[in-house]
Formats: sequence, C-alpha cells, structure tokens
Amino acid sequence: MQANNRADAASQQAEVQAANDAVEAAKNALEEAQANLASKQADSAAAAKAKEVAYLALTEAKKQLAILEALEEAQAERNSDYSK
Repeated sequence: MQANNRADAASQQAEVQAANDAVEAAKNALEEAQANLASKQADSAAAAKAKEVAYLALTEAKKQLAILEALEEAQAERNSDYSK
C-alpha cells in the first residue's frame, strides 16, 4: 500500500513538474514573441521616421529646384535684354 502511495506521489510530482516545465516554456515563448513584436514596432517606427525625413528632403529639394529655375529664367531674360 505504501509503495502504491509513493508511486502515486512520484507520478503526481512528475506531472506537476511537467506542467511547471510547460508553463515555463510558454512564458519563454511569450517573452520571445513580445520581444519580436517590440522589434518590429521599432522597425516600423524607424521606417516611418525615415519616410518623413525623405519627404522633407524631397520637399526642400523641390523648393531649391524652383528657385534655381526662376534664377535661370531671370538670367535668360536679362541676357536677352542685353542682346537687344
């Protein structure tokens, strides 16, 4: 009888340990998934910031191009006035 009780206790202890191991594995998987999600969110935020910076740079470049074109046109008009 005591041998059966010991075997049952050992079996229950093994089941509890297996359950604890499964919980620990699930916690580790959750932590890894959360870390991956945080990394992806950081990558997404960095990409959004890079897109914003690129847009601002493009806008500034367009402004500079418009200024250069206006100066070039003014210079062409001035040159045509001198040739008259």
